[in-house]
Amino acid sequence: MKKVSFGFSNSMNPTGSFEGIGFGMVEGSKAIGPTQGELIDVINIGDENYLVTKVTMAFGNDPRFLDKVVARRALADVYADGSAILYVDQTPNNQSVMIEQILNNPTNAARLASGMEACDLCGGRKASFAFECALRRDIQSVDASVTAITHEAFEKKNNLINRCHSSVSDMMGTIMENSENYQR
Repeated sequence: MKKVSFGFSNSMNPTGSFEGIGFGMVEGSKAIGPTQGELIDVINIGDENYLVTKVTMAFGNDPRFLDKVVARRALADVYADGSAILYVDQTPNNQSVMIEQILNNPTNAARLASGMEACDLCGGRKASFAFECALRRDIQSVDASVTAITHEAFEKKNNLINRCHSSVSDMMGTIMENSENYQR
C-alpha cells in the first residue's frame, strides 16, 4: 500500500513545498488532523477529483481521524516532464464529507478491505492519469507527498487547470509569445 504524507501551505501561490506537516488544521492553538495515511484511491465524482486515504498517523493520535477514511478535493499540477504535484483542499466540501461517511460505514469499510474499489462504493469513477503522475513522483518510492492548500488557493489553481485545453507545448508557446510582446 502506498503511504501518503500530508503537508500544508497557506500561500496563495503554493508550489508544493510544505510550511508544516498535516492539513494545516488548528483547534485553538493546537495542530489537529491527519499527518500520514495509506492511499485508497483518487476518484472522480461529478467532475471533481477526491483523494481518499485511510489515516495512519494524526496529531495526538486523534480518534476523530486515526484509522478513519478521509477524502478531500484534489488536483494534480502536471509539468512538461511528466512529474506532478498533488494538492488537496484543506476545507472539506459536502461531497468529501459524504465520501467519508460512505467509506467509514463498517459494512463498506469491510468491502474496501476485501478489495472493492472506492469509486464503486461511492458511485464515481477513476480519476485521470495526471493523478498517477502525481502519486508516482519517484518510481522507486512507495511514498507520496500531498500538499494541503487553502480553499481559495485550491479554487484558483482548479479554475486555471479546468480552463486549460491546450498541450504543454502550446501553453509554453503562448507564454513565450506574450512575454516577448511584453518585453518589447
